[in-house]
Amino acid sequence: MVLLAMVGDGAYDCRESRCGSYGPSIHFPFGLCHQPEYCGYPGFELSCDRENQTILKFPNSLILSVGEIDYMSQQISLYDPERCLILKLLHLNLSASPFFFTVHKPYLTLGDFSIFKCSDLPADYRNIGTACASDKAIFAVYYSLNSLPPTTCKKIHEIPSIPFETITV
Repeated sequence: MVLLAMVGDGAYDCRESRCGSYGPSIHFPFGLCHQPEYCGYPGFELSCDRENQTILKFPNSLILSVGEIDYMSQQISLYDPERCLILKLLHLNLSASPFFFTVHKPYLTLGDFSIFKCSDLPADYRNIGTACASDKAIFAVYYSLNSLPPTTCKKIHEIPSIPFETITV
């Protein structure tokens, strides 16, 4: 018995692509939105924005830019060009996504972040990642369960287990 593979018109539908000249190489398991569904796994669809930047759209309409894709380690590096990631993470739910946070450098850690609304920023707290907030009284603070929130602040949201460098850049 001899089996032959038939190569038809669709043979080149899943060629390696990229958005713009300097974007990351895109191939299986990722696919671009204009390619047939079989070119990538479900949830691994990437797009090109108006500036030819590679973007990943999450189910909750969060859109992040793709910095690089490491196919060997199976990691995708994402960033927010608007530098407003902390506020966008408030609505991120990775349970509906095939992705999860990881730390790719041994000296970095995962941590819980809390978002506080403060009437006055305590001296030992830092305002990080909220430059884009319309309400300048919102602060992101990394803290341990042993520390109490300041009395001038009200906790409005918790973001569990994200890489520390995600918030500080």
